[in-house]
This record gives sequence, C-alpha cells and structure tokens, in this order.
Amino acid sequence: MRAQHAEGDKSSYLHQSRRRSLYDSTKDDFLTKFKSLLDSMTVQEATKGHRLVDVLDDLFSKTWIYARHLALMLECFVQYGYYRQTPYFGTYRVELVIHLYPRVIDLHNFELVMSVLSPYEAACVTCRIGFLRVFNPCKPEGAWELDLSRHEERLIVKMLCMLGIYEPGNNFLHASFRWSRDVEALPGWELVRFLILFLSLFPLMFMMIWSVV
Repeated sequence: MRAQHAEGDKSSYLHQSRRRSLYDSTKDDFLTKFKSLLDSMTVQEATKGHRLVDVLDDLFSKTWIYARHLALMLECFVQYGYYRQTPYFGTYRVELVIHLYPRVIDLHNFELVMSVLSPYEAACVTCRIGFLRVFNPCKPEGAWELDLSRHEERLIVKMLCMLGIYEPGNNFLHASFRWSRDVEALPGWELVRFLILFLSLFPLMFMMIWSVV
C-alpha cells in the first residue's frame, strides 16, 4: 500500500514538473518573439504600442492593481504609448487606462493616474469613462470646466457647490459662470446657498470653476 502511494506521488510530481517545464518553455518562446517584435525595424511603432496594450491587458486581466501601479505603467509606456490609435479616441496610453480601469481597487487615488497623462489624454479618458468615474469629491482640487446641460457634470457642480458652502475657508478661486462657452462670464457672480435651487431651475447653463480646497 505504501509502495503504491509512493508511486502515485512520484507520477504526480513528474506530471507537474512536465507541465511546469512546458509552461516555462512556452513563456520563453513568447518573450523571445515579443522582444524580436519590439526590436524589429520593419514593424510600425503604432503596431508595437497596440501589441503592448494587448499584452498588459492580458497580463493584468485576472489580478488587481493599485492606481500607483497603473501610473507607473503609463510613465514607462512612453516610447510607443504616445501614438494615436484613432484621431479622436486617444493614444495607446489612453487605451491602457481604459483596459485596466476595472482592475484598479483604489479608485479614490485615481488622480495619480490622471496626473501622468497629457491634457489631451486626460480629456480622452474623461470622455470615454465619464466625469463621475474620474471625479473624487474627497479630492476636488484643480480646475473644473463643467456643462450643466449634461447630467453627470451637473451632479459634480452640485457636489462642488455643497463643498464650497459647508467647508470652511475660501474654497473657490476665480469662479465664473456663463450661459454658453462662447459668451462672456456673468459679472458679479458668487457662490451662495441658494445656488443649488437656482441650478435646478436653469439646467442649460455653463459653469467654469477653479476649485482649490
């Protein structure tokens, strides 16, 4: 009985060793081919960027990451990441953010990711995943330009107004309000307690806020 048990353990160990050896050889072959792809002079730079996004997406599709990890990937993804996949949807760095956003577990620190993006890339990310997924009411610092005709931007304006009213100190600097983007701001506009009601009555206004909290 003990001999049979020992033979079973030995065969299981050999099977696992063979699987591990096969996995290692497959991984080495993939890394060799991928390195040759990146070193190739005939492959376009945009193609390399696209392939890098696919590899990173597949690598982190079954694990969780922090916002600082994604920010570090973006800082390293410079040589091929700034190429644009399409004229209006952003660079390959934007594609990486869109693919790995569901894997980030500390979205309250997502400003670490936004801070390493260019203004064009940050605008593309905000447009594609939405203002409410980027905005953190616990960290509202920065410049905000919001259109009240859009529901999610309207909610952010209400949050900023509530913070500006109830948080101590002067939290709004250079705040302005206008009916549309191509007209001058209303003179003498100030943040008051009745602004929340005012926003509910007039939904098609445009607001520009610089918030320093």
